[in-house]
Amino acid sequence: MCKYEGGDSKGLIVPRTISFVELLDRVHPIGNTNSREDKVCLKFSVLVASNEWKHIKIEDNESIYSGRVYNEMYVKYTPFVIGIIHNGEV
Repeated sequence: MCKYEGGDSKGLIVPRTISFVELLDRVHPIGNTNSREDKVCLKFSVLVASNEWKHIKIEDNESIYSGRVYNEMYVKYTPFVIGIIHNGEV
């Protein structure tokens, strides 16, 4: 089960060919974060059962590609989920 507690939601449309580094460069300004001080955790969700999702961590270009392939194969347009840790605090 996915939960969302507080905070703001923001959307970002990126090209299909975006690299991991380019994605991070686009995320930091939206989240008002500093790339040197704040850690960004990127994930995408995969439906593994009728009502159960598994979160896959995005760590490099290959994992971005895997998320895109999953969306195309199953026509499940699942967004990437982004968590930001400010100076060691969630």
